[in-house]
Amino acid sequence: DSNVKIRDETGDNNYDIISLFIKHDKDLSREEAKDVALNFIIAGRDTTRMLLSWFIYEICLDRNKDIKQKLYDEIDSYNENGKEPTYNDFVSGFRYLEGALCETLRLWPSVPIVGRDAIQDIILPVKDGNGNNYIIRKGDHCLTSPYVTGRCDKIWGSDVLQFKPERWKEKGINSFDQYSFSAFNINPRLCLGKQFAMTEAKVWMYHFLTNFDFEACKDKKVTIRTGAILNMDTGLYIKLTQKGLQS
Repeated sequence: DSNVKIRDETGDNNYDIISLFIKHDKDLSREEAKDVALNFIIAGRDTTRMLLSWFIYEICLDRNKDIKQKLYDEIDSYNENGKEPTYNDFVSGFRYLEGALCETLRLWPSVPIVGRDAIQDIILPVKDGNGNNYIIRKGDHCLTSPYVTGRCDKIWGSDVLQFKPERWKEKGINSFDQYSFSAFNINPRLCLGKQFAMTEAKVWMYHFLTNFDFEACKDKKVTIRTGAILNMDTGLYIKLTQKGLQS
């Protein structure tokens, strides 16, 4: 329903999302309002889209065929009683699926680079060759890369490039601190939709794995297109077969 509005903290006044931002910041410019809208669109669509795409890419690789089978086994175990999983099942269950999705984000973060402008000088606890601390100056533009840190063996160990859902068996998406696993950014700007995004991805993959068998088209090479989102340059081609039907 396009007429549904968001209530403010009093519960009395209704707003669309942009009007709510303007209410709390009277000086918000038209350009800034457009940036807010774009941020919500990207956060709610493109990041999950690429998580699911890179997930399918990974489990279609020959070296990950055992992982693919384990995912099918986990899904089938929930389907044995003939009842669809509940919301709580999706939030706290499907731990192997959650681990595989987290591994996808580690190796293929939807947002590969994050930029920030320093609002004050920051002295880093790292010294240069002369024994002086490195300093980030006020106004400096700084880039961090979840893509790089997700492939750093100093953080993840010698098997850093292996796709291992078991890494996340302890606490699922919360198995590693936000500085090691920064795909959802870092406090105080940690992604508000972190848990929702994971649950949404698990729901989608549950239905996908329940209903389809699939494999990658070997003649279609997957390459990265650089940008704000870790896109695939020419897409991902797969052969899709509904379960129970002949190819």
